[in-house]
Amino acid sequence: MVGLNLWFLVGLVWLTAPALLLNLLRFDGYRSKGAGMNLLLRFVRFFTHRVLVLMIRLLIEISRLLLPLLLRVIRWIFSLMRFSLTAAVNNPRQFSERLASEWTRQLLTLGVSRDYLNQLYSLCRFLAVSMIVLGWVVTTLFTVAIFRVVFGIFT
Repeated sequence: MVGLNLWFLVGLVWLTAPALLLNLLRFDGYRSKGAGMNLLLRFVRFFTHRVLVLMIRLLIEISRLLLPLLLRVIRWIFSLMRFSLTAAVNNPRQFSERLASEWTRQLLTLGVSRDYLNQLYSLCRFLAVSMIVLGWVVTTLFTVAIFRVVFGIFT
């Protein structure tokens, strides 16, 4: 909302500043019309240059701040894809059970009570299967995006 208001004000200044300058230049008696127009065009060029420089600096700062997060998300997405493809090659049911048993063993070594062993195993198995399915969904979306870009399919 704040961005829209800012752009509205920039647009308003952009549209009204030349008219105001023309009105000021119209009453200037010692300048010719060509000099006034030259001054107006120099102002418009200066203003446009400053706005573009400001937008580029803002874009650079935003990308600099968001780059670590973006790289982390990309790494997680590729990890999910690798995880699901590994499960597809090694029988998803056995892979999820083996992964759930490893995670349960790790939780037990960290000091979780053995009273809830069945619930822990069920939770770990649910999480493993969920990660595999989510990886398949991400891989499918990634593949469809590649097909759309390369072949123009699914448009």
